[in-house]
Amino acid sequence: MYAGSLAARLLRLLLSHYSPTGLEREAAAALVEEAWRLGFDEAFLDPEGSPHLVKYPRREGYRDEDRVALVSHIDTVPGWVEPVSPPGVLRGRGAVDAKAPLASMVAAASLYEPVNRPLEVVAAVGEEGPSNGAWWLVENGWRASATIIGEPTNDTKVAVGYRGGCRIVVECLGEPGHSSSPHLYLSACSQAVAVYHAAEELSSEKVTGPSLAVTGMRCGSGGNVVAEEAVVVIDARIPPGMTVDDVFGALVERLPPGCAARRASRCLPPVRVPVNAPAPRAVMRALLALGARPRPVIKAGTSDMNILHAVSGSIAAYGPGRSELSHTRYEEVTLEELDLATRVYLEAVRQLDTPVGGAEAR
Repeated sequence: MYAGSLAARLLRLLLSHYSPTGLEREAAAALVEEAWRLGFDEAFLDPEGSPHLVKYPRREGYRDEDRVALVSHIDTVPGWVEPVSPPGVLRGRGAVDAKAPLASMVAAASLYEPVNRPLEVVAAVGEEGPSNGAWWLVENGWRASATIIGEPTNDTKVAVGYRGGCRIVVECLGEPGHSSSPHLYLSACSQAVAVYHAAEELSSEKVTGPSLAVTGMRCGSGGNVVAEEAVVVIDARIPPGMTVDDVFGALVERLPPGCAARRASRCLPPVRVPVNAPAPRAVMRALLALGARPRPVIKAGTSDMNILHAVSGSIAAYGPGRSELSHTRYEEVTLEELDLATRVYLEAVRQLDTPVGGAEAR
């Protein structure tokens, strides 16, 4: 079957099921059912609800942890977008992030018969939120010799790193008083504005620097009292070469009196892998073999690659779709993009399916 046609059929199936974070079960069940039709040896949901689609080599002597893994995510950001299919294009919520990579991965895996290592596709739940799907893998002993993360990388880019991420909440306590004499009191709203400016001062426009985006701010009651309390929510991104502590500490040093910061989420450290490591090398070789010019990049965001790096011998991210369309109402991917990605995954898996103990997997 034409690789792009199979991936397109799978993507239409996934787009027909609305699956924002926390509501993935219907889409996950549909994917497992389809996997049995495509000839996978196993297809099941783990306790967190992530689909696992597995093929085994027809030989003995392998272990589950020797697997080659293709990991994307089945959840999307909220907001239903009606799927449509004008000629050569598929549109809908998640068409880019990340149901197109997932569909291409499933199509590639269905077309490949493993020789030396198990091949597993994982459609993780919760990636747009707490990443509970990926954390379940880590915390339950899942391992892989090599992992390709399915995220949109504009078709020919290969992500060898991601910035880390941390949600920081800053709480400020002012001195309330009558609003007719604001100069006599310390307004928590003024403190919040100072926190906003501190975050801006620490932010860089470059992916090689940190960014601290204020995503929420609340202060005062709106009555005739100078604000006593304020809360500022900050989404911090940490580049390779820096730590969460580096960025958190720099922010704390700039906070005005009366304000305190805390980490409100499980913070993810940045990740960066060598370009010549097995997983990125396999993807780049596959692109070259198909006549494309690969380019290694560090992505500005954060993905499950930050989590699974610790349990994979080698890891990289690649996928179809323009990443600038992620989370918008204009997500779309072309059949040509789906076809290229499916063939890239297929060739990369072939390269990574080395004899157990072979140098390529180290």
